[in-house]
Amino acid sequence: MIEIIDDSAGLKTIADGWHELAKSFKTPLLQYDWISACADTLRFPGQLRIVVNRTQSGIAAIAPLIFLNNNGIARLELLGASVACEPSGFIYKDENSLKELVGAVIRMGKPLSLGRLGKDATEIAILQQARAGMTFLSVAKGAPFISINTTWDKFEAGMSSDYRNELRRKKKLLETHGKITFEIIVPRPETIERHLDEFICVEAASWKGRARSALLFNEKLKRFFLTYARVAALRGIMRIYILRCDSKAIAAILAIQDFNGLWILKLGYNEEWRRCAPGILLVH
Repeated sequence: MIEIIDDSAGLKTIADGWHELAKSFKTPLLQYDWISACADTLRFPGQLRIVVNRTQSGIAAIAPLIFLNNNGIARLELLGASVACEPSGFIYKDENSLKELVGAVIRMGKPLSLGRLGKDATEIAILQQARAGMTFLSVAKGAPFISINTTWDKFEAGMSSDYRNELRRKKKLLETHGKITFEIIVPRPETIERHLDEFICVEAASWKGRARSALLFNEKLKRFFLTYARVAALRGIMRIYILRCDSKAIAAILAIQDFNGLWILKLGYNEEWRRCAPGILLVH
């Protein structure tokens, strides 16, 4: 049975089923908490279209979509993908469940824009099969990642000597300006807003501030990150990394630690310190 949920109250009724179905995907970006925060902050009323494939044994597949109508051009797209710009997709128990879900989405009769899908996503193959000649694929750069399958010392030794030397030079240069510290903060729900405000100040001091693409200038995205970060902090998976020089924050990272991985959501640094490469030092 196919069901379409078009409001936040309906979305809450499938939270448990969503949690169970999303486990096998091993990414926080497809978990209920992420999607719920998107639904609460990154859409306008009446846009929500969560397509659910139910079976007798429970929820078998979900497509988290919104309906957009810009200047008379109507389409369906993945919830939050064009605003949060993070990898997204459908969740499903098996390929047959996904095929039924995709068929239901096609029968909605609207153009479908699925930005931020992986190029090898099963959704793409099924859509291309079902809509031969009517599906267009644009391959862009993916989200970069590093697998660390050994000790840190061995991993670092595998980097080029030039790069390691450059990191040491940048760190020594920074140390000439004062005492440097690297912090890993596991925020609590009651402290997350203060930590997020500090991150926002650091990010706005970079080129993102000049381009007005920083969170400081995007109220909708700022509300999303605060909404999501509160829930992530409650679960103990939110991480904030800060590089300080004499207690002044000069680089910061917002991240999620989950599924044996670290998911970097936002990175910012104060451009006054760019000669010391504080962002690169903090990531390292």
